[in-house]
Amino acid sequence: MTTGFVTFKAKDGQAAHQLETTLLEMESLSNQEKGLVSYEVFQSEEDELTYYVRESWADQPAFEVHLNQPHIQKFLEEAPQWLSGPITSMALKKLS
Repeated sequence: MTTGFVTFKAKDGQAAHQLETTLLEMESLSNQEKGLVSYEVFQSEEDELTYYVRESWADQPAFEVHLNQPHIQKFLEEAPQWLSGPITSMALKKLS
């Protein structure tokens, strides 16, 4: 399984609204993709401009297909106008 944790920081309240709307749309579209295990969008309780996505995919190839979906590519093109800095991400390994 491949799991990622992605952080987004909006530049202001208006940008946060657009970012939140778009992240929820991406969640809906991603939930239709083959190989998805889990896709969740969160907003920080301490900073309303900060959002997180935790996503898990059956394997690395499924994740790679996801990254090349039109809705992801569109988001990556549009997101810089809403963000105060770069998107940060990290891969997670589940401990058992």
